Amino acid sequence: MKSRFGVFIVCLLSILLFSGCSKEKITASQVPSDVVSSQVSSEELQQGSIPSELLPGGVSEESSSDETQVSSDETQKNESTVSAQKGQVISENGAAAKVGNNEADVGETQTQENHDVPAQQITVSFTIDSSTAAAKGKSGPAFSSSVTLSPGATALDALMASGISADVSGDYVSGIGNLYEKDCGSMSGWLYAVNGHAPNVGCGSYALNNGDSVLFIYTCNMGKDVGYGIG
Repeated sequence: MKSRFGVFIVCLLSILLFSGCSKEKITASQVPSDVVSSQVSSEELQQGSIPSELLPGGVSEESSSDETQVSSDETQKNESTVSAQKGQVISENGAAAKVGNNEADVGETQTQENHDVPAQQITVSFTIDSSTAAAKGKSGPAFSSSVTLSPGATALDALMASGISADVSGDYVSGIGNLYEKDCGSMSGWLYAVNGHAPNVGCGSYALNNGDSVLFIYTCNMGKDVGYGIG
């Protein structure tokens, strides 16, 4: 009797165990696949097993960070380039201004030097000859020397520079020393010559050059007696 009861118990336990295992298998098989996939995807996502480039947007956080860093570096590089160009422009402008100031200083210095240095002067030989009047018993001045004049000086300026007194009316010399026109006749008077030539202009209008030879000579016959015929 006891042995049969024991067998019954064993059979009952076996049935119960088999039923529990089948129920677990059925429960597992009845779970929707999309739920399982969702759970798996969620777990993989949490574990970081899914590549970041497959996430929505297709760009990983690391890639975005790298691009942001590159953009920042390019911005800083561009700003540095712009700053360098501005510095170069300022430097060039400063150099140009400095060069301009140096040229202005040189010009002022040269102008100052030109003001300090006197204009080059000219030297001419100067002679007064009244020998024709002496032959007629009239005394007159005699002078022969060189005189220094300013550029543009005239034959009249040379006469004034000699220190001999003269009576002058405009460009016309009526007397030198104590000898005047018509003292030796109606055709007598003073005339002048430069480098052996009697100009056709007044002595106050003839500009001299350095090294010229100027002669004031008294004539008793309109220059014909001294080699400078007039009229």
